[in-house]
Amino acid sequence: MTTTDDFNEPVLSPEQQAAVDSNARALVVVASAGSGKTEVVARRIQRLLLEDSGGHGRVLALTYTVKAADELRARLDSRLGALARRVDSETIHGFAHSLLRAHGTRIGLPLEPELLARDEDRVELFRSWLGDRGDAEPEDLKNLLMGFDLARAKGERTDGLDDWLQALDDNGALDYPALLTRATELLTVSSARRQIRRLYTSIVVDEAQNLTKAQYDLLTELVSDQGEVVIPTMLVGDDKQSIVSFAGADPRLIGVFTEAFVAEHHELHSNFRSATVLATASSKVAAALGHAVSEEAAFAAPGRIDIEALATEAKEGERVAAWVEGLLESGLPEGALGTGENNSLHAEDIAVLSRSAAGLRFVASALAEREIPFALSSTPNEWLTTVAGRVVLEAVSLKAAPDHHSTYWELGRLLGVDLAEESTDAVRDAVFASDDKLIRAVAGVVDLTDVAELVPFLQGMELPTGVADAEAANWQTDVLQFSTSWAQFDGLTARSDLTWGNFKLHCSRAQRGDDLASGVRLLTVHKSQGREYAAVGVVGLNDGQFPDFRATSDSALRDELRTFYVAITRPRRVLLLTRATVRDTRYGPRTTQPSRFLSLVSS
Repeated sequence: MTTTDDFNEPVLSPEQQAAVDSNARALVVVASAGSGKTEVVARRIQRLLLEDSGGHGRVLALTYTVKAADELRARLDSRLGALARRVDSETIHGFAHSLLRAHGTRIGLPLEPELLARDEDRVELFRSWLGDRGDAEPEDLKNLLMGFDLARAKGERTDGLDDWLQALDDNGALDYPALLTRATELLTVSSARRQIRRLYTSIVVDEAQNLTKAQYDLLTELVSDQGEVVIPTMLVGDDKQSIVSFAGADPRLIGVFTEAFVAEHHELHSNFRSATVLATASSKVAAALGHAVSEEAAFAAPGRIDIEALATEAKEGERVAAWVEGLLESGLPEGALGTGENNSLHAEDIAVLSRSAAGLRFVASALAEREIPFALSSTPNEWLTTVAGRVVLEAVSLKAAPDHHSTYWELGRLLGVDLAEESTDAVRDAVFASDDKLIRAVAGVVDLTDVAELVPFLQGMELPTGVADAEAANWQTDVLQFSTSWAQFDGLTARSDLTWGNFKLHCSRAQRGDDLASGVRLLTVHKSQGREYAAVGVVGLNDGQFPDFRATSDSALRDELRTFYVAITRPRRVLLLTRATVRDTRYGPRTTQPSRFLSLVSS
């Protein structure tokens, strides 16, 4: 029989191996930053599949981000080949959506429920529903809906929420929080629960410190009956890295799971990522969070931490850009490396982090001045660069489900018209009537019948005369995006499942996945979670910036310290921490005070 020894893989530490080999039905692994958590997850899944190589059971791996799910899938594909097809690697929301598309009719949902992914569509639906009832529209519907989101994540009720849930139900629609609650409801239907449970022989939950109450309820409904775990389940997480409490995450749920199911407990402390000085710094922050166990560096590399104060935020941006330029020209400093380590690195090996997105603007400007390529964290709207490309994507949605209101609303916004008549003919007419030549050229997408015709149509389309060179180049980038996505989708999907709806779902998933461009990574700390780089700069380390000025309670400051812990545990070898001694505010220049967190790493 093939074993994990047949693969050329890193040797596991005793604590890692114990977690991989455990046969406990309920298992919790607390994994500090850089402790090889992802390798443990992958190796455990490998072991489970190899021990059941002749069976048909599947492993469900639930991750916090699409990127993490894709990286885990790629790691398993490279090691296990066809056997890796028995792994479903999904975000929890993605898994819930899959359940509802397959079985949602059992709880009264349409065959293809409408997912409202855009806040504008949720506002439009709620406004329309309230108007039809003759109810007054509350002020700031968008913020009201965001409040509903947090309440549902925490499993709480709030005024007005029942109306929103009824509006969704009346329209056969879902939003992201509803994916979780409706999927949990689905699992209370015994026939659906039995069918879904038969699929999976084991479940792994990564980044479990980010679980919300709604996600935890879905998980336990799936894996347990009357206080007993019926599908072997492993939770992997670290409460020191719980930084999304603003979205309802509750790291205490790991402990709730441990107690409720008498879970076997393992801890991973050895730091395989960070050099000695970085591991020492992270241990000090961990101690401030109440974790006394030292996070020992497994490497002999000394590493390097620099703390610098600059006169202004503009000077801070220039200093960080110069630091990046120096790394790209000369490589990592020899004094930070272990014996025999290569000091070369690429732009993608460097990240600059900030507590807020606004804090990155001076760095971005300074990098641009030096013509150093950089990539800001992507949003769904950045996946395609032209309006015509986004019209094509909405046309895919139209072909998948012509009765979904949100598709017409978004097409109306893109085309600058009010699509009062929700029909394919109305969309075709509106596209043909557009003042944009490129948009008019894609009108034929509306009349395609087979999703396999889409990419050949786009590749064979002649650009209209008069389209600006920049717009033409952006369009070719969009065509390449569709082509790449189709190739991935086609390679992963059975012939019978090559549908408009499934391709739209694949594209939606891709929108939330990989970075879009090469270059130095500019990220908020929250976006950096789960990633690692050779060198990391963290800017804006002033009180009021990091920690955020709104963090006034002990609980909020603890959340900020966790965020700082995540920031300083991203680099492998080099860390630069900077601040501006004077900031420009609406009231004029103001002298700043250094972040209280710097004292934890400055000695």
